[in-house]
Amino acid sequence: MENKKIKILEISKSEYRSEYVFPKKQVLFKIIRETLFKLGFKKNEGVIGFGRPWDQKSEKPILNKEENINGKNYNDRIIHFSNNKYSIEIIFFSKKVVLIFNYKKDQQQKISKSIGGFISDK
Repeated sequence: MENKKIKILEISKSEYRSEYVFPKKQVLFKIIRETLFKLGFKKNEGVIGFGRPWDQKSEKPILNKEENINGKNYNDRIIHFSNNKYSIEIIFFSKKVVLIFNYKKDQQQKISKSIGGFISDK
């Protein structure tokens, strides 16, 4: 099983925005899903299917599989999630992934705590 920690390349924060840059690694799908759940996103808000293939017959995500983060579907692509507290953009580049959290009320500590457990110092 792949390690659930990842090195962070860059962090940028302001009063209503936090931005994290990571190397493009397969484990990011799971880290992003778990971070969004910790921030209060619900399964029915599309988070459960993020990074997973969809079953055409049931029109539901296949929960025991993941798509290839380095595949063509995740290159130069932006995926957006939002709820009543956050607007989140996930930007996929060829070698890195950028997570941008926008919020109306300062949420930096909550976001840092939600994502911090997945950050490796190596």
